[in-house]
Amino acid sequence: MTKFDDPRRLILNAARRRFTEFGYMKTAMAEIAQDCDMSVGNLYRFFESKIDLACAVVVENEQAFFDRLQGFFDPARGSADERLGAYLEARCEMTFEIMERRKTVVEIARLIEIERPEIIHRSYARQRKQIRDILEQGIASGEFEMDDSEEMAKAIQFATHIFVFPQLYGRDTLDLAMRDLSAVKRLVLQSVRAPLHVKAPPGRPVTLSPE
Repeated sequence: MTKFDDPRRLILNAARRRFTEFGYMKTAMAEIAQDCDMSVGNLYRFFESKIDLACAVVVENEQAFFDRLQGFFDPARGSADERLGAYLEARCEMTFEIMERRKTVVEIARLIEIERPEIIHRSYARQRKQIRDILEQGIASGEFEMDDSEEMAKAIQFATHIFVFPQLYGRDTLDLAMRDLSAVKRLVLQSVRAPLHVKAPPGRPVTLSPE
């Protein structure tokens, strides 16, 4: 059976289209069933409720999001310093783009935050792990220095949280979001760089105090 013949796949694709275009509240299971040319009862063989179906769509979208960020863990793409900055920028750009293309994403996210908070918590944990992985690569290469990479990853996540779906925090254009992120990103990178990797402002050489 191909992915196009798989009933679960057909249902997920139809639900994604409906939720994206009309939103969760304005989508009925009967409409999704009609799109799949099957009975409503058949939908419930695969998903116990509409909220379970919405969660499955979100989890699948989330996996695609994290997959797109995987490249930032490849040392061949640059230093850990460069990759951490680029990761924060890409995360901002991607979530801005998602919200622009899918205006209903906030409705579903808020619903799941209430009905299935563990999905939101898991997403936060995955983002934090991605940040921590880059930090630990930087520690291994001597670029970064810190006492606890997990605590630092949490701090960076909190500091940059408003740049995940930045429209929710008054950043209505990507240019504005990226400009504000640039200032926060500089502070983040300065806080994790090992002394020998501190970058001096133009015209001011780095000086290290004698031991």
